[in-house]
Formats: sequence, C-alpha cells, structure tokens
Amino acid sequence: MLADKVILYDDSCPMCSLYTQAFVRLRMLEPDNRIGLAAADRRYLSSLDLIRARHEIPLLDRRTGEVIYGIDVLFLIISHRFPMLRPLFRQRTFRALM
Repeated sequence: MLADKVILYDDSCPMCSLYTQAFVRLRMLEPDNRIGLAAADRRYLSSLDLIRARHEIPLLDRRTGEVIYGIDVLFLIISHRFPMLRPLFRQRTFRALM
C-alpha cells in the first residue's frame, strides 16, 4: 500500500527530517519512499501545492498522482503499521484534537 507513495519533506527543517527518518527507522516507510524537497524530481514537485507543502508535509502517490497533506499523512503511515488505530483516526473529535 505504501510502496507507491513518497513522503516529500523539507530537508532544511530539523523536525521534518527527524520524524520522517523515524518512519524509516521504524520500518513504516522504506528509505526510497522518503525524499527531501531539495532533491525531489520536478515531476513530484509539479504535483504539489507548494504553499501548502511549506506548512504540511505532503505524501504523493507515484501511481495516481494524488497528494495528501499533514495529519492525513501521519495517520495513513501509522495506521498502515497499526491497523487497529484506523477507527480512532477516523473520529472527528480525535482529528480535531490532533
């Protein structure tokens, strides 16, 4: 499911680097599925809302071109590894708190 997706993080942001690297170390993402914006291919960048990507980390589906941002990325990656959390992540109240 996540094999076709790539997280594009701001490689000049220490927090972005830290938590995307944690996804790789915890085997939630493969190393090839994490790319810094400075090294990203133009075809990836052209799919992004660059203003939104400055504030919310994007995840691009390489097959469909669909992009999701921010908390939706976090929830997708975590729920892929821990499927039992999906119902919690779908709750509006929980999402609003996050």
